[in-house]
Amino acid sequence: MEIVRTPYAVVYQEESAFKDVYGGAGGSVFVECMAITPKDTPSKRVIVFTHPIGGGSFLPLVTALAHGGHHVLYVNPRYRGNDSALVMEKCISDLAAALRHARDRLGYEQIILGGWSGGGSMSLFYQDQAENPTITHT
Repeated sequence: MEIVRTPYAVVYQEESAFKDVYGGAGGSVFVECMAITPKDTPSKRVIVFTHPIGGGSFLPLVTALAHGGHHVLYVNPRYRGNDSALVMEKCISDLAAALRHARDRLGYEQIILGGWSGGGSMSLFYQDQAENPTITHT
């Protein structure tokens, strides 16, 4: 099955006491994403992968799922390639923005969180906070 890789960006505003993003206007956060989908195969369901420092959109599992007929999104948080100043709660905010975009802009109705390495714990952390928010600040 032929697959298509479509890079796109999710940009959202964040109020913060300090700026920890590397470019753009103050308060703007850039989240780099890639859709990996079977060509000409619509779906209302998507599997979403992420990792605190990103970089997994070409992983074998991600590619195999798309070849198997599944829609996959890979989300790279703001710390793409650099975890020296990483704040996990900020990664969760970035993932949340990408998931809202997947529902509101891309039309996915069912989202399945996947996990690979540090992205597994990140997905679980996101789901925990989505169901029972306890974090008020970092």
